[in-house]
Amino acid sequence: MSIANPQHTKATWSSVFKRKGASGKHTKLFEEFDAIVQKAITERVRLGEDELPVIASTPTEQSWFLLTTKRLLLFTGNESETVETSSIGEVLPAEFGQVKKEEMSWLKLATRGGRKLQVQVEAGPPFFGVWNVLRNAIARSKSAN
Repeated sequence: MSIANPQHTKATWSSVFKRKGASGKHTKLFEEFDAIVQKAITERVRLGEDELPVIASTPTEQSWFLLTTKRLLLFTGNESETVETSSIGEVLPAEFGQVKKEEMSWLKLATRGGRKLQVQVEAGPPFFGVWNVLRNAIARSKSAN
């Protein structure tokens, strides 16, 4: 079930990211990466029809993620994981109360099916931007059901 057209979803999530956070050195809106990085990402990720890249985080070539209008794709070394954004049921800071707010860099996600995983995000404004975009994805998914 499509909850919105991909252009609208991308525009909404880009706006949320900019309002609630900001780009950092490694985590930013996909369009803010140079053409070489964009090409490297899209060559590694096969985007589906009506799927657009929104936010990427590329701290290293071995560990990075891409949030699209449909999926969160996580890459660590040769391993990869994919989560449909519509299946995410909860997203919370993993380090809440353990580190200063501006130093938080791990989000814990739980899918509606019970799968749990953690995502490392650049600390500071990028962290809050990604967290709020994922919260928006959850709210959109709930309102579509």
